[in-house]
Amino acid sequence: MTKNKKSTQPKATVVVREIFSDRTLGDFSLRKVPITLLGQVRVGTIWENGICTEEVEFETAEFEVSFNRDDWRFTSFFSQHQKSEELPYPPHVYPLMYHRDRNYSLEFPVSGGGNLLIPCLEFFSRCYGSSQEVKRILTTYPFRNADDPYNQFIVNIGIPETESYWQVAINNKYKFSDADARFIAWLKYSKYTQLWAKDIYAQMDEAVKGISDNRKERLVQLKIRPWHEQKARIRVSGISFNSGRSFLALNILGCSSPSSPQIKVFTQKNDPNSETGWSGHMIPVPIGSGMRDNSSHQERLAITSDSDPDHSGPRKSVKDPEFVELAHPDSDVLPILSEKINSNSRSVHGVFSKGEAFADRYSSGDRYGSNKGVGEIELNAPLKLESNGVLLDIWNAFLYLRDSFPLKILKVEWFTFATGFCDRNPPELIEIKPFKKHEVVLGSVRSWPYLYPRNSALRGALVIKVTAKNKPIYVVEIQRRWVNDGSDDGEHKEESMSGLCFTIDSQGDFERFLNDVFSKIRHKRGVFKSLIDDCSGEADYFTHKHSVLDKVNYESAARNALRKMGLRL
Repeated sequence: MTKNKKSTQPKATVVVREIFSDRTLGDFSLRKVPITLLGQVRVGTIWENGICTEEVEFETAEFEVSFNRDDWRFTSFFSQHQKSEELPYPPHVYPLMYHRDRNYSLEFPVSGGGNLLIPCLEFFSRCYGSSQEVKRILTTYPFRNADDPYNQFIVNIGIPETESYWQVAINNKYKFSDADARFIAWLKYSKYTQLWAKDIYAQMDEAVKGISDNRKERLVQLKIRPWHEQKARIRVSGISFNSGRSFLALNILGCSSPSSPQIKVFTQKNDPNSETGWSGHMIPVPIGSGMRDNSSHQERLAITSDSDPDHSGPRKSVKDPEFVELAHPDSDVLPILSEKINSNSRSVHGVFSKGEAFADRYSSGDRYGSNKGVGEIELNAPLKLESNGVLLDIWNAFLYLRDSFPLKILKVEWFTFATGFCDRNPPELIEIKPFKKHEVVLGSVRSWPYLYPRNSALRGALVIKVTAKNKPIYVVEIQRRWVNDGSDDGEHKEESMSGLCFTIDSQGDFERFLNDVFSKIRHKRGVFKSLIDDCSGEADYFTHKHSVLDKVNYESAARNALRKMGLRL
């Protein structure tokens, strides 16, 4: 890493090798990129004429590690040579440009007697918040405490602190994403997180001289520490060694979040900075992120580290490869709540103003000046939540909405004929009855009640009651089979199926209607659309599309079900 005197974007030095038509590799060379592009120029990506055309497929693995300060250490080839100790991994496993490379990795012991190695810059790029803006701010500016009016991460909105929540209002002057909220909350409330966040800029500020191609820039090999001390699950891709007991992680695919008090994020109503002027845009990025270079509407964006964006230049939003938020290995991690408020805080400073439409290059720095022809670009990794299965996800989505809108949703319960209504976790299911032998039905219909065609296990149905101020709303979900998703790698997913939402005019009809639904849905093989006319109240079906705005899995689907029954949140 190096400081950048020309803009507010520190630069990272990346190593590249030419790849020939016979797939052999040429010599090493160095390139400098803004730190915010580390999510794009990932290890294993193959570039041609500024476009990523391919990505090497590494092994994938998942580990449980401890982030406790005593359960990991820094290591590098340089430090191990100095101490005459065993190298981090055999050099032939992943050859480096320098035999005594100074870049640090985190080393974690893992089960089986081996180690997990993660390069510090990869950990920084992927695990310190979702947006690359977090990394830019931490390496560009000295850390400021939460009560400092010039804190880049949060603003003071005048709401009293409470023991029930960690409360944050993210500073929308900067290019943070909603998925940064958990890290920013820890940055506000955890002394441990603050300590190592401060240390990042301190390292950049001291920037000891290292190997440099022009001998004028001061380099620093950042030591990036985990920002909490809990256990974690981490999913990576890379190369195994030591007879499969150890693993060199070249890319991080996902990680669990730490457990904490419930986090509540306050956002401003009609905030003039929020989402203003941003246009979603695809630039050539690594295959696997959902964006490929052969899309007809793509164009190359020239990214500069030598200039900051104009105040009124065009703005582009670019996605890094998605990041999976895994379940915590031994604790429940509460979803983040959000609340809109009226506020006159300082985050309205520096409001984007339209007018300057032309840009021949883009920058991720702070907006400064005008008429340079420099647009602004934000980069962040879409956060994908690890699924617990559709039924548990949709149950958790309704619990999340209950906690987010306590004045509109009074209670959320599940129902079985044996237990009645209950709100304890986890929810129980109602077993779908199989057809009797004498009933004449098609073979595919007869096998539908079973979770798997050649298995005696029956599907279950989850019945949810949402008690609103005016009326109860009911939701029915059917247990899905796991089916092949049709991809070349043979991945499996839960089969697609809609849900049912309804109200009942007479509560005495509730159980009769349910029994009728569970009998008829077998003949329709899970298609609720044909049953909605049989309800004495309102009824409709709803689908399970994901939204980038979802704070928990299927939040938008749960909202849609309630909206169809007249409850808008």
